[in-house]
Amino acid sequence: ECFIPALPPEIVEAPSGTATVNGRAVLLTCRVFGAPAPKVKWIRGGQELTGGRFNITSEGDLSIRDVMFLDAGEYKCIASNKFGTAEASGSLVVKEATRIIDGPEDFEVAEGSTATFRCNAVTDATLELHIDWLGNGEKIDFDQEPRFIQAADSSLTITKTTELDSGTYTCVASTSLDEDSATATLVVQDVPNPPQLELVKCGDRNVRLQWRPMGDNRAPILNYVIQFNTSFTPDTWVDAVSDVPATETSYNIELSPWANYTFRVVARNKIGKSPPSDHSREICKTKMQEDVPYKNPDNVMGRGTRPDNLVISWTIELSPWANYTFRVIARNKIGKSPPSDHSREICKTSEDVPYKNPDNVMGRGTRPDNLVISWTPTFKPYHIKILAQNAIGESNVAAREVIGYSGEDVPLGAPENFTLVQVVDHNTAMFNWSRVPEESVRGHFRGYKIQTWTDEEGEERLREIIIDGNATMAAPDKFIPYSRNFARILVFNGAYDGPAMPQVEHNGPRFSYVVHWKRNEKGATWNTEQISDWRQSKLLISNQPTFKPYRIKILAQNAIGESNVAAREVIGYSGEDVPLGAPENFTLVQVVDHNTAKFNWSRVPEESVRGHFKGYKIQTWTDEEGEERLREIIIDGNATMAAPDKFIPYSRNFARILVFNGAYDGPVSNTLTFNTPQGPPGPINGLEALPLGSSALFLVWKKPRQQNGRLAGYRIYYQEVQGTRVGPRQERRPPIMDPATTRAKLAGLEPGTKYRITVKATTEAGEGPEYFIEVFTNEDGESQPDPPTFTWEHLASDGGLASIRVYWIPNTDGEPGSHFFIQYRKRGESLYLETEKEYYEDFIDMKGLEPGKVYEIRVVSVDGKSFAFSDPDEVHTWSN
Repeated sequence: ECFIPALPPEIVEAPSGTATVNGRAVLLTCRVFGAPAPKVKWIRGGQELTGGRFNITSEGDLSIRDVMFLDAGEYKCIASNKFGTAEASGSLVVKEATRIIDGPEDFEVAEGSTATFRCNAVTDATLELHIDWLGNGEKIDFDQEPRFIQAADSSLTITKTTELDSGTYTCVASTSLDEDSATATLVVQDVPNPPQLELVKCGDRNVRLQWRPMGDNRAPILNYVIQFNTSFTPDTWVDAVSDVPATETSYNIELSPWANYTFRVVARNKIGKSPPSDHSREICKTKMQEDVPYKNPDNVMGRGTRPDNLVISWTIELSPWANYTFRVIARNKIGKSPPSDHSREICKTSEDVPYKNPDNVMGRGTRPDNLVISWTPTFKPYHIKILAQNAIGESNVAAREVIGYSGEDVPLGAPENFTLVQVVDHNTAMFNWSRVPEESVRGHFRGYKIQTWTDEEGEERLREIIIDGNATMAAPDKFIPYSRNFARILVFNGAYDGPAMPQVEHNGPRFSYVVHWKRNEKGATWNTEQISDWRQSKLLISNQPTFKPYRIKILAQNAIGESNVAAREVIGYSGEDVPLGAPENFTLVQVVDHNTAKFNWSRVPEESVRGHFKGYKIQTWTDEEGEERLREIIIDGNATMAAPDKFIPYSRNFARILVFNGAYDGPVSNTLTFNTPQGPPGPINGLEALPLGSSALFLVWKKPRQQNGRLAGYRIYYQEVQGTRVGPRQERRPPIMDPATTRAKLAGLEPGTKYRITVKATTEAGEGPEYFIEVFTNEDGESQPDPPTFTWEHLASDGGLASIRVYWIPNTDGEPGSHFFIQYRKRGESLYLETEKEYYEDFIDMKGLEPGKVYEIRVVSVDGKSFAFSDPDEVHTWSN
């Protein structure tokens, strides 16, 4: 006899309140017991849930994949067999998923510098968002890693990076329901390791070197430098070849006679030069036969020692009339040694006349009644070359040309916006500042100095921290712990406090300049003044007539005699003054087009300019700008007619003319007034494109700042982009003829494709300049749209029936959907009517409505089979 149990269904684990986020899968629990085994079904809103995204597991649970916001609500689990039925309900809450919208980007930095990763995320407004950082998959312990800083904006900053910091860094944005992550790679780079020198094969006049790279420290080697020293200068290493390609690991070098050589190799990457290889053990000895020099002097440089001189230097040769002592310094990869004791012997060279006169002699007045004679300007580039020769002849290689600079001057300003970002630890603080304009440095830009001191030290004992010139942020670790620290920043160049002409070039005692000048006219006699102070580089001559030419020359001399080269003569001028009159007969000939007008005038007498005749200025402005915001158009001094194209279209323009010299503007002429016609507009003021589904874009732009007339509308063009190739241009039809419209839908595009979108504004005068962006359409697929909004306006009635136009505004902060339609009903009715779906425009015209009625309207955003409703609005129809 067999016993078969008979038990009605029982729900042993009922569904409860469950929360999840959109786009994920969720499991609603319903565990049942009974005999025979109960059949389980799930009901929501009176409908049984089967198939598609819904699946009932063998245990009776309901699995929902790709959860949508519309899935939120009450769910009922019903278990039944032939002995009865049991049911239980639970709720599902769907919240917005957490998304990282601005993830970290891959970073390459030099060792010791700062790296910053940024991470921004969004989530449901009801959930608390946390952002954590992982390094190589492990959570970063900021207490144990003081160089790692998580700022208030959730960004991760790593100060004083080392090679060990290289790896992956992951931003994890999480809530109690879900998380999102994004990963970036940090590569900390350093100079290469020193190469290994493997072969040195010496010949009579050449050597072959071979080496092996020993690691690039994450920054590819760019080139190698081969260096040598000789028995003449064993402690000095000279570049034999400074740019051996990175692909080469061997090289042949020609050698000069009469010397013993050893060699070493240096590798270079974008971070800098490696320490040198060990020097070669082999010594290459070249034959002792005399010959002409094989090279010109090394270390040729041109550099001023004051703001107003230039010093050209090369490997030392002793000048006349000087006493020399010497000392020696050793250097290894750590740095330079202290110097040796200086030599006790003093080398004395004999006196001679000066070997040169001052350079760059100029004469130019600074006032109408003076003449200023000067020589050698501040920080200017010079081309320099030096040729070697001996008794056999000149060097058999061309002299290498270098660029040198005359003297530097004090930088014009301090870095702006110097700000304390964060006190990192006991001796480290992070600062940032604005980059200084390069021209304000007035010399070789060496970098920044942060000066710091404490209350106890006082400002007179300040310390200086050198910062690289490319930086605008730094975290120095030289501050005093547990103290009140002060900090300020300055920029510095390579300036020295030196004379206009170094004393070593005086060649003898009682050095002086003799300045000669006279008016450049027949019968004028030379004036002479001796300048005994060799530091002086300027002579002011007062009480001179306005803007007259002078012949000028300056001679150097000392106790032995005058310079042994002739002084070069230059022409200079006394000071300029305000021109005496305006150009006469200033006339408008013709308004040529929307921004061009033609004028003519009479030439001014040259003597009335009272200075270097630089030309004319046409000053112009409009009613809207006002005279205080006038613009100036420069016209060549030989012209008496011009047609400038800088006037403002579709405006009342004003114009007047004046003459100007090198120091002053002259008086202005009569003012002309004229109106310009409409012109093409300027470019639109910005454009954004939001993907709608997988085959459309929603375009939003702003009107052009320069409308240049009455806007007529907009033309929209699009092209496929494949790599660097742009396909044929197509125009969206119809063009937009309403100038108030600043948005449009562009449909019929290919999914997952990059497009160039171009928008041009138009006036009656034509199209303006194009403004374009490049954007991808979405890949194939559908997503749950977010609720849209809409606006509407009345249209003219048609046959006594009312009409309105409804504009769809998709949710640009979430999922917008790909197209839309409208549901509407009269007030009091229960059933909505629907319009046709609109795929190509962002508006629908609803016609045939009853006038004098109230309609309830809502817009439905659609993507595939998913949809979302706007909030409804009531519209009162009327007939005109």
